Amino acid sequence: MFTIPGLVIQQFRTVVRKGLGITKRQPAPMVNLQSTQNGLRMCVQTEEVIVEYLSPSQGTLTTSLAIAFDLFRECSAGKSTDVSLHIKDDELVASWTEAGIPQMTCQPVREQADMPMTPQAWCSNPSDLLTAIRDACGTTDSESARYALSHIRLRGSDGQIAATDGRQLLAVKGFDFPWNDEVLVPASKVFDCADLCGYEKVEVAQDGEWVCVRTGPWTVRLKIDRARRFPEIDSMLRGSPQATTVLTLEESDAQFLQRTFRHLPGKAEHNSPLTFDLNGRVAVRCRAGDLDQVTEVTLANSNRDGQEVRFAANRKYVARAIELGFRTFQVGKPESPVIAQEANRTFLWANLTASSVIPPSPDAQRIESPRSSVSTAIRSSSSRSVRQSKRASPRLEKIIEALRNSTDMMSRLLNELEDSTGHSGLSPNQLRAIDG
Repeated sequence: MFTIPGLVIQQFRTVVRKGLGITKRQPAPMVNLQSTQNGLRMCVQTEEVIVEYLSPSQGTLTTSLAIAFDLFRECSAGKSTDVSLHIKDDELVASWTEAGIPQMTCQPVREQADMPMTPQAWCSNPSDLLTAIRDACGTTDSESARYALSHIRLRGSDGQIAATDGRQLLAVKGFDFPWNDEVLVPASKVFDCADLCGYEKVEVAQDGEWVCVRTGPWTVRLKIDRARRFPEIDSMLRGSPQATTVLTLEESDAQFLQRTFRHLPGKAEHNSPLTFDLNGRVAVRCRAGDLDQVTEVTLANSNRDGQEVRFAANRKYVARAIELGFRTFQVGKPESPVIAQEANRTFLWANLTASSVIPPSPDAQRIESPRSSVSTAIRSSSSRSVRQSKRASPRLEKIIEALRNSTDMMSRLLNELEDSTGHSGLSPNQLRAIDG
């Protein structure tokens, strides 16, 4: 007999169901169980992905075996309840309690498939690696038969993770992989599961035709695909030499756009187009279908550096760039890709054609993003300083003018002011206003 914490049962069930896309309509996959000196290995395998959990179980399993995943579905033990497992008459019996009432379910024991060997050599990486893999998997196209757009590329020479669906591209570098060449592995929703997060270290190994990613008690194996080709993307990752404009989204504007995207008209249109008009201000335009009514959003806190430009983009990719944390974007020609780069990450999307651009309209419904607290504080301080200056005496105004021209005379002039008029001097806010 051996026991498994109820929390482990729930976590394993959730990761396998969500990560491998297991539904009740599908045949239940087999779960291989193997007792080791470090605990109980629980493993589910598909053609391209293997998910393994090392459970800190109590007791030992006298033989390795396989059971249907249905046992984990039926076992509804609470997080704080242990589940006892034992073999009786060629059946695996699971027992636990719910609200003090004993519960039990049985599954026939089947012959166990071969369990994968645990690699001996691992490369250690920070937890950011899981985030990078998750983001890369979200940049793929699972239904594309062209190139390897359903796969992510892991390159050992610079520790780069790259993925593209043909319309957007993400690359993150700086990790440590135990190979020098490039390998392609399938994108997997396993890395979307929150139960894999929260561990400080992520390790990577290669076991024959599998790439192994280990964090905490979890090990995810991804089958290496040596037949498909990954598109040539490196030339695009070097940045655009034709970029003439830089768009910088202020944080509050980025959050405002995230909240606004789903409410803006035109989201159901083909390519969900948005027009960015970067002139004296940063404006975003959209409309529904062939309707004349245009909605225009002004991002009051963001700015444009360089040449004025107007381009159309799929709001899906703009939203994704913001979600990934990018705030600065390089823009070249209106129909050229927009590139976002920061530290070790690069993201780009393909713009739409000029026919999707919405020109300015005098009848547009206009919305402006709220002014950020920083901008509001600056304006408030400036107004307060102006009011104080207007109330000052003529002699004080002359002294303020002198302070603007020579900050080295500040101390002497303030003393002169106090000696001749008895004025207590300028307030700290006035001094900051003058110095600025």
